[in-house]
Amino acid sequence: MDDDWVEVASGTESQAPGPSVEAPGNSPAKFPGPPAEAPGDPKETAPRPSRHITIGIFSDATASLASHVNRLKSVAKAIFAIVQGMKAAGDDGLVVHIVMAAMRDWCDAAHVFRVYTEEKASIRAGAILPMAYTGAAGQDEHLLRTLDAMASDCQGGGDAPEEYGVGIAAMRDLMRSQRERLGDHSQFAIFVADDAHHGLTDAPAGLLTTSGAPYDAYPAGSAHMPAEGGKYPPSVYECAYAPKNAAGRGQWQGVNALSTLGELLDEQVFA
Repeated sequence: MDDDWVEVASGTESQAPGPSVEAPGNSPAKFPGPPAEAPGDPKETAPRPSRHITIGIFSDATASLASHVNRLKSVAKAIFAIVQGMKAAGDDGLVVHIVMAAMRDWCDAAHVFRVYTEEKASIRAGAILPMAYTGAAGQDEHLLRTLDAMASDCQGGGDAPEEYGVGIAAMRDLMRSQRERLGDHSQFAIFVADDAHHGLTDAPAGLLTTSGAPYDAYPAGSAHMPAEGGKYPPSVYECAYAPKNAAGRGQWQGVNALSTLGELLDEQVFA
């Protein structure tokens, strides 16, 4: 239908000479016509609101996982392609909030869990801060270099199981804080692991490795580690962006991996 016409209740069309149109019949009924535009007055287009996605990529980064961390580059490149495709289609309002972090074990001291994206800013803030990815120049290369750094740092691990509970708890806290800050939005959690969490193996009690060390140094689960006198004193786990202890210092502590993962799933915030 031509822009100069409006449809009336009878189903016929009448040309709109001005701000209103009269329907045919004994009792004219007026209908709004097309809005008048001032000559030369440009139409204003409201800016498209930003949309947000949060993605946490947490990987086991003990000695045997370097190749697996490198494979995460395919995930990063997929994110790049999606954002760039939307920008090419004229939609540049998407912001992807990314956190890349490494999970290790208690023998790895303060790096039992380490953030690699925005680490310095997270230390200053005392909280895990995501990188806001918009596809801007240099961001792709920065994230790929971040994964290179994670892969090159793969080390440690001690016994066979690892401390995944801390990483799962950090993911839960990250997603909660992002919802508080940005409101409801799509959130994705990616975990890369190659073993079990402490206390969740099916190894028989007292099993030793070939070197004579315990297969699982914390067979009751790291959430039940002794507060004092353990193999690795809790004081070495202090970290600026870890949850605060009673003294107000950031400190990683043992976490029940299964119950924490259950919390993430129960909240039903992940696409």
